[in-house]
Amino acid sequence: MQFMLLFSRQGKLRLQKWYVPLSDKEKKKITRELVQTVLARKPKMCSFLEWRDLKIVYKRYASLYFCCAIEDQDNELITLEIIHRYVELLDKYFGSVCELDIIFNFEKAYFILDEFLLGGEVQETSKKNVLKAIEQADLLQEFSSVAQSCPTLCDPMNRSTPGLPVHHQLLEFTQTHVHRVGDAIQPPHPVVPFSSCPQSLGLRKRLFLGWRKVECACILRKRANAESNEKQE
Repeated sequence: MQFMLLFSRQGKLRLQKWYVPLSDKEKKKITRELVQTVLARKPKMCSFLEWRDLKIVYKRYASLYFCCAIEDQDNELITLEIIHRYVELLDKYFGSVCELDIIFNFEKAYFILDEFLLGGEVQETSKKNVLKAIEQADLLQEFSSVAQSCPTLCDPMNRSTPGLPVHHQLLEFTQTHVHRVGDAIQPPHPVVPFSSCPQSLGLRKRLFLGWRKVECACILRKRANAESNEKQE
């Protein structure tokens, strides 16, 4: 696969992934030509077409077009199946995915695509493994953001705020640096085994409640420190 484009019926580009080195000017030119060509085709026309020295495979899902460019010797039906599998992954992760999910969570769409395709070739055919890797990466990112926003709550040696629960494994988890999404598949210090975790929707709800508790604790600590400083002054 040379590249993949996602665009709406209005011709708005929502996602682009290039697997060949091209200049920005050439990318814009290719995108403009392909979007106009695909949108001009009628619904009952074939999803395959020849363009320059490549073959274009596209498919429409609701208001989005998924368009891939492959070489002449590649199989069009396999590419169509790759598009469908990617849509299934998006739908499984977001839950009845729509165009707004891609717009407001485009980085997640890129993460899923990177776990699914590598260098334009399929690297993981299992939907369960791809989604598990993405959920673990999300958990790493969310715990890291909590540690950065209020690091004292993540320090098991800190006793300045009595009564607040401290998770001793959280410090080890937040010290794990992830440079690639694939690094989060097997973190060296897992906090919660994913076999006992709920699905992504329930997980996000639990994490959101955890964030709120941490944020409230941070606010209370700041207010207490400010009041003590005022009294000393």
